[in-house]
Amino acid sequence: GPWLPPIVFHHLGLAPLEAGRTMGVIFHRTTPLLAGLAAAGLALEAVRLAAGERPVWWLAALRYGAQAVCLACLLAFLWHSIPAIEQLHALGPEALAGGRFAAIHEQSRHLFAAGLLAAAVAVASA
Repeated sequence: GPWLPPIVFHHLGLAPLEAGRTMGVIFHRTTPLLAGLAAAGLALEAVRLAAGERPVWWLAALRYGAQAVCLACLLAFLWHSIPAIEQLHALGPEALAGGRFAAIHEQSRHLFAAGLLAAAVAVASA
């Protein structure tokens, strides 16, 4: 992907089942990170508003839009990426060796990168 280094399991020579397990572990470790960043952004915005800060409309739109993107990426991880990988695990190693696994992997990398970028924009737009 354009924002994260290309760690592509299906090119590392891992057995399909091992690649799927590795990807599942990464998902289960990065999802709380993304959730924490989204929560931190919302908490920071609540503190800003409680302190009486009233940003101009374009800055508010930037912050809230970035928060929305971060939350959307988190929900996509939770409701699409993780269940899709779990479903492939149930189908066996042959399913993990197919193109669907590679496509889910690429999509997930882009989702995570977009979520990180959005969280950074939301927090940095002080």
